[in-house]
Amino acid sequence: MKIDKKTFISVFITDDKEMKKLNKEYLNRDYTTDVLSFEINEKQEDGSLYLGDIVVNKDQAKRQAKTYENDFEEEISELVGHGVLHLLGIHHKGDGIPVDTKSKVALKKLDKKFVKKDKVAFKVSSRKK
Repeated sequence: MKIDKKTFISVFITDDKEMKKLNKEYLNRDYTTDVLSFEINEKQEDGSLYLGDIVVNKDQAKRQAKTYENDFEEEISELVGHGVLHLLGIHHKGDGIPVDTKSKVALKKLDKKFVKKDKVAFKVSSRKK
């Protein structure tokens, strides 16, 4: 996948009720979750690439922010970042998708790159509810 200056994503912020509905409809999981990513990967008429949609659950973000030592806004941004990684094909244990070598290498690089002052910019490990 080639990512350039004209690559777009959509980010939707929703609540537990809508997230549970989406999780059930698209992944057959009858529970809420913190973030879902839907890969579109579609070339647009203007030459741009529409990479996909990210849906973030604000209710779950509020609940788990303290666990990850974030305020609400930080947690939302980390969940968006987490969703972007999925759109780029980087997966982790717990996604229901086998973790390939490419993902393992990418996650190691991200761990090294984003850890600053004991604070992780994007948490990419599986989060338990």
